[in-house]
Amino acid sequence: MLIEMFKFIFAGISIGFDAFLKMLPIYNQLSGIKEQLIASVIGVPVIIVSIIFLIPTIIKIIKKIF
Repeated sequence: MLIEMFKFIFAGISIGFDAFLKMLPIYNQLSGIKEQLIASVIGVPVIIVSIIFLIPTIIKIIKKIF
C-alpha cells in the first residue's frame, strides 16, 4: 500500500511538472530541437522522426473513433 501511495504521488508530481513546462513558450522550441537532435543522431530527415512521433497519437485517435 505504501509503494502504491508513492507511485501516485510521483505520477501527480510528474504530471504537474509536465503541465508547467507546457505552459512555457520555450517548450515548443525544445520539442523541435529534440526531434532535430534525434534525426541527426540517427542520420534521417527530421520529417521521418516527426512522423514516428505522431504514430502513437494517430493510433489513439483511430481507437477512439472505432
